[in-house]
Amino acid sequence: MGRDDARRPRGGGGRRVAIRIGFRLLVDENVTPGTAVELRSRGHDAVHVTTADVGLGDGTPGRELVRFASEEDRIVVTGEKGFLDPDHRNGVTALFCLDDDLRPGEVGRLADRLRPSVASRNDLG
Repeated sequence: MGRDDARRPRGGGGRRVAIRIGFRLLVDENVTPGTAVELRSRGHDAVHVTTADVGLGDGTPGRELVRFASEEDRIVVTGEKGFLDPDHRNGVTALFCLDDDLRPGEVGRLADRLRPSVASRNDLG
């Protein structure tokens, strides 16, 4: 997950085709829902806690976000400082947006910049 992969089409011949693999992301309530829209437009599987039909919403406790992200193998996109504590995240990876003025396109560009350097979820720590 998280990098471009080149594969040959079935049949063995032909050009190599680049496959763009996106991240699975859970966008927290303190990050605008437009960020999830932007991330999806860039090929990521992104859901926002307030708009996704995932049983979450405004005011969902951090432990529930961590549980959901862990079960769904998602990276949490958040500005909540509690996620800076690895014990709070319980092994879930988080992409921090500590700047309240960070626009959806900027978050999308950050995710795109990470994509080529990440071969698997394990690379994210």
